[in-house]
Amino acid sequence: APGQSACRAEERKNMRDVRVNILGVTPLDFSVTGNAEGLVQFFEQNGCIVVSTWAMNNTLEQISQAGTADVNVVVSASGLLPAEKLRGAYGTQYVTGLPLGRKPSENLLDRIYEAAVVKKRTEWNTDVDAHPSEQYRAAAEGIPLPAGAALPPGALRTTRSENTARTDMQDSPSLYRTIAQVLASDPGQLVYIIGEPVFASSLRACLEQDYGARSVRIVCPLEETCGLLRECDLHTDEEDDFASAAGIADIIIADPIFRRILPRGKSVQFVDFPHEAYSGRLYRSGIPMFIGSRTL
Repeated sequence: APGQSACRAEERKNMRDVRVNILGVTPLDFSVTGNAEGLVQFFEQNGCIVVSTWAMNNTLEQISQAGTADVNVVVSASGLLPAEKLRGAYGTQYVTGLPLGRKPSENLLDRIYEAAVVKKRTEWNTDVDAHPSEQYRAAAEGIPLPAGAALPPGALRTTRSENTARTDMQDSPSLYRTIAQVLASDPGQLVYIIGEPVFASSLRACLEQDYGARSVRIVCPLEETCGLLRECDLHTDEEDDFASAAGIADIIIADPIFRRILPRGKSVQFVDFPHEAYSGRLYRSGIPMFIGSRTL
């Protein structure tokens, strides 16, 4: 609800800096086009202290301090196992998701702060269950925190000076503008996102919450789904399954290499989103800045 969202934004404004590790930052998922740096910038702009990023642009000394973080943020499937290991070793809660779009970014921050509060409660009271709840682990799904999960006043303090998440996604960069224009005539068009589960789920949340898309599905070819897929999604690495999805889709968002599966004679709006895990460096020049202070 709008009132709850405003309340949580005010709570975030009054909290101290939360220390985070960003897990799953790999060259295959984020390339070397500035998105890894953009992630750090996003969290720092929104009142977090980035302890370490696993494992780009970091020193061994920074990674050795990972146990001091309040929360771990899983930004790709490769970050899930480290998150589980760090939770076991240090009791650190983790949140899964990427800051894509205004509303999903605010939701991600809400869950990070809630996870930080749980860790503090655990440190203060050994009777508190240290295991994370699903309500803030899967931020990528974009489901707002329930009213009962409001943060206790004074639990944390931050230097954030704004009531909403700082992200340039809300300024409709080219990729999102393209999708928004396509969806404008019919928000019910069937959109398929082919790709890594954390990115795909976060992008789906952005399209649904910021752009009003009503039918967005994911095709995930990775073994690890991070528990983010819905019943309507496909978990497969079979080309025939990709082709079947393309046969019913109105819009496909994927690496350009997947253009080869488009059915002949069917009109499909294909939105290129290069990913080096699929096409290597072939389309690196087309990888957009989708996180941080620059726009796509």
